[in-house]
Amino acid sequence: MRTLAAAIVALLVVVGALAAADVADPQSAHAASFSCAQAATPTELAICGDPALSQLDGAIGIAYAQRLALDPAIRQIQRGWLKTRNLGCGKDRECLRQMMTYELGWLRSGGRPSAALPKRIG
Repeated sequence: MRTLAAAIVALLVVVGALAAADVADPQSAHAASFSCAQAATPTELAICGDPALSQLDGAIGIAYAQRLALDPAIRQIQRGWLKTRNLGCGKDRECLRQMMTYELGWLRSGGRPSAALPKRIG
């Protein structure tokens, strides 16, 4: 019960932050998990420039918050994944779409890294 309550609180915090960003910054209206007004890297710019990628990024942010509430070790895994995504895909939207779709599925599955995740970019 305590774990469920923590997951719900984390979800509400993320949803609230996303909603506040959407109101304050029309460029972030696609629900990216970061402020598109501050996007600086090729990956961030590609995500902000594509409504489908931005929506996928928002879903990843929510799924990550839910997993983080249950398992703090997820933070380190997610940091590594973000570096891999940014270095491997850059601004390639199809690469981003594929990596982000796999990541969202993995975060929602509740599992550990598996053979289903891509081993390389491209």
